[in-house]
Amino acid sequence: MTASVTGYSIIQGFTSTLDTMLPSAWTSSQPKLVGLWSQRMAVVMAACLIYLNYQPIMLIWLSAESILLGLKQDPEVAHLAGIYLKYALIGLPAYAFNSISR
Repeated sequence: MTASVTGYSIIQGFTSTLDTMLPSAWTSSQPKLVGLWSQRMAVVMAACLIYLNYQPIMLIWLSAESILLGLKQDPEVAHLAGIYLKYALIGLPAYAFNSISR
């Protein structure tokens, strides 16, 4: 749930703009705009991941175990959640660019 709220939903929010833009561009007289807008979203997502979004998410996800232990969660659950979020952090940029291509 932490990954969904702090990471994936932000990426989905950015890329959902393509859901309204791309069908209208594809059926217009300029279908080349589909590629242009997809490329622009890739640049926006790269900037978002590098400068705005990735560092706070990275800090939260890497320290999730200690945060959960501070909130009096079960130590085993906190440990497993921390491991999951560390591995999910590696795939976050790939998830962002996969969201663009869908």
